[in-house]
Amino acid sequence: MYVYTFDNDYNQNQCDNMCVLDINEIDMSKFISGTNEEKKEIALLFDKTFHEYGVIRLINNNITSELMDKAKEFFSLNLETKLKYYVNGSYYDTLGYKPTGLESVANYKGEKKASPSDSIEAFLYPVKFQSKQLSFSIDQLPKLFRDVIPEYILKARQLISYVHSIADMALELDENTFDQNYTNDNAMFTLRLTKYLPMKTEEQLAFGEHQDYLGFTLIQNDYVPGLEVNVNGRWFRVESKPDTLLLLGGEFIERWTNNYWISILHRVAAVKQLRYSVLFFSGPDMNCVIQVLPCKKCIEQQSKYAPITGYEHVQQRRIAATPTTTTTAADVANAYWSFDNNALELYNSDLNGALSGSPTYVTGFNQYGKAISLTRSSTQYVYITPTVLPFNSRSFTIEAWIYPISFSSSTEYGIFGQCQSTSTNLCLHFAVRSNKLFCGFYSNDVPGSTTVTTNQWIHVACVYDSTTMTQQVWLDGNLDGSHSASAYSGLWGITTIGATFELGSAAAFNGYIDNVRYESRAKNSTEIKNDATLEAYYSFDGGSLIDGGPNGVNGTAYGSLSTTTGRVNQAIQFNSAPYISYSYYPFYFLGISGQPYTMALWAKPTGSYTQQTLVFVGRSSGWCVHFLVMTSSGQLTAISWSGSNNVVVNGPILTLNTWTHIGYTYSSTNGMRLYINGNQYSTSGVFTFSASTVPMPIIIGGD
Repeated sequence: MYVYTFDNDYNQNQCDNMCVLDINEIDMSKFISGTNEEKKEIALLFDKTFHEYGVIRLINNNITSELMDKAKEFFSLNLETKLKYYVNGSYYDTLGYKPTGLESVANYKGEKKASPSDSIEAFLYPVKFQSKQLSFSIDQLPKLFRDVIPEYILKARQLISYVHSIADMALELDENTFDQNYTNDNAMFTLRLTKYLPMKTEEQLAFGEHQDYLGFTLIQNDYVPGLEVNVNGRWFRVESKPDTLLLLGGEFIERWTNNYWISILHRVAAVKQLRYSVLFFSGPDMNCVIQVLPCKKCIEQQSKYAPITGYEHVQQRRIAATPTTTTTAADVANAYWSFDNNALELYNSDLNGALSGSPTYVTGFNQYGKAISLTRSSTQYVYITPTVLPFNSRSFTIEAWIYPISFSSSTEYGIFGQCQSTSTNLCLHFAVRSNKLFCGFYSNDVPGSTTVTTNQWIHVACVYDSTTMTQQVWLDGNLDGSHSASAYSGLWGITTIGATFELGSAAAFNGYIDNVRYESRAKNSTEIKNDATLEAYYSFDGGSLIDGGPNGVNGTAYGSLSTTTGRVNQAIQFNSAPYISYSYYPFYFLGISGQPYTMALWAKPTGSYTQQTLVFVGRSSGWCVHFLVMTSSGQLTAISWSGSNNVVVNGPILTLNTWTHIGYTYSSTNGMRLYINGNQYSTSGVFTFSASTVPMPIIIGGD
């Protein structure tokens, strides 16, 4: 391995892999309390170094390793604990933990490929000063940071002020030329703690190639190497010296000096073990105009930059630093989370969910699977990262079954969300707000009009149609709200199930959620009605007992069934013994009193008339009703239960060897209605169906 100083001639052939750069050092104690001659020497070295390379090492800087040690301790916590300090919002302006997958700083100038998103975790603390005093809320920080972060910030801010004095002297500027731009309360300082994750291949980068875009940056690294800098088009490894700090110049430094000083391109290469760093970014008042300073060396050439405010420049760079479309799951047609004892996604492994707050599982709404149980007070929800589920500038449909428990009218309960920033069209949220459905993109939303029912399963949907530019919310298959709206614009952000973040922190659900679906199109009213109300559908084609509806309620044959020619394709032939049923109780809504229901089928009696049960609802013991029967004379009869007696509606005598379509409906407003071949045949009048109060099975072709 060769070590090169800044004055060496570079020779790649002398390096086995990558040369290590010996970076110039300045002793801060000599500048702070040294002689004028020592200060001038430091200023000259500073000037030469930033003119040629843009990075220098600071020794005797009064910064200890205490915060680095605390950062390692924090990042070693389990993800569930760290996510308690995650706040979904503007990445760089929001204090808290940042999981991997939310940032990609690479500008793709180098030889290696950057990963789609940087392989890091971070903790950011945007620093606020008021009247030159640190404005600090201790409750916002994990306990292990509460003592060390304020102390670190104050020391780092003082060190940056000394650096500004060196810069003034190096460029022969008036005293406080640099620092006067930083004394306003709008100055931008950010403390960043970073954990770099080991990479699978050396061809990837842990942190992409980039230039810092503010003023000077302080970097404190641990012992693990990884930082690389680009000097004259060649990459050099930077030796890790934890007792020192690296000082880099950002793009504001280039703009102020008209490129006389350099903002160096740097990156973090693939690391084989965990690596940590502490960074302190400094930027001026964001309202100030960044233009060339009046130093002789800076104005020797015509200005290379048009004046720009700090805010404008920062916004441009932040947009560029959000994850690119390669971070986003490409062309996801649909996604499905069944929550059958896990948060896995059925079709796309990179969309598997992870759990926050240790939620549990309960029996699902259709009784054969599970649903996830979320407790709001424990901030329990599911999150999907690092892959971003794409919602931007497109149509989509989100559907779920939810079971709300103990809702308050003054509280928001999240169902599904993705929040890049709490700004217009950048924060997707589907929730129950004021006990009504609410879906939108932040300041571009559609509320529902119906109060949701608690302690019961309900079907909900949020739809956006990019062609008609319409938002919709649906409750139990019925349109509950519609609004003309521009499209969602967010490109990144953690997708969450059971929580939304448009209020700044997690608005978690309270109850159960099951069968969450996403489709990259706007479903129509018929499709949503079927998803919400079609319990099961059997074509019997080829003798199949597979449910063709949305719920997967597959039947089981008891006895020997045969296949025959049907009214539509094929049918099942029953004789006196075989029937179709289930080993569990899948029909939740048949256990709810007053709940509307519909049963429809084609029937063809053969041979001679005998008493037959077409549809039977009941458990092995207890509540039961023969919903559809044919008497020994061939008459069709529909039956329900009022709580005290059977309610009976008679139909026609079914013609032997002829297919007849039978439709049987119930609602609390119309009672029972019997339809034959599409025409209403008879009705019961109004009554309230008295159910068993528990989910029920159905037996087809027997009892």
